[in-house]
Amino acid sequence: MTRTVLLGLTLLLANGVADAEVQRCVDAHGAVSYVADYCPAGSRAETRSSGAFSVVDPGAGRDAALADYRRDAATAQKQQARQRAARERQAADDASKQATHCRRLQRRLADLTVQQGVAVRATKRRRLDTAQRRMQQQLADAGCA
Repeated sequence: MTRTVLLGLTLLLANGVADAEVQRCVDAHGAVSYVADYCPAGSRAETRSSGAFSVVDPGAGRDAALADYRRDAATAQKQQARQRAARERQAADDASKQATHCRRLQRRLADLTVQQGVAVRATKRRRLDTAQRRMQQQLADAGCA
């Protein structure tokens, strides 16, 4: 029997809604408490009666929810800023690697051009010409100007 009564009271309190007369007591420090009988000495009483009421202060819930929302929004903004910075660093790193790759290809092409001018034999010139065309194609494929 006591289990049933305790379960019923627990469900009623967990729901936060009751239909009865209750005293809302506010002490000198502003702390709010709810009692069925009389408020303690030094507290002022407000009577709530007949009808549903919530034992949870709706303002406190809204304030906490607003604080949670603001904290979550600030956290999301910080995370987005970190992700944006990481993307920018990656793009700068990629551009640097691309520039280094292009310089390397251009140096190799310049070396081939010098070698081609010095080459005496026709077979070596043809080989250097083919290598030079391949190098120019690599430069074009890499997007180097």
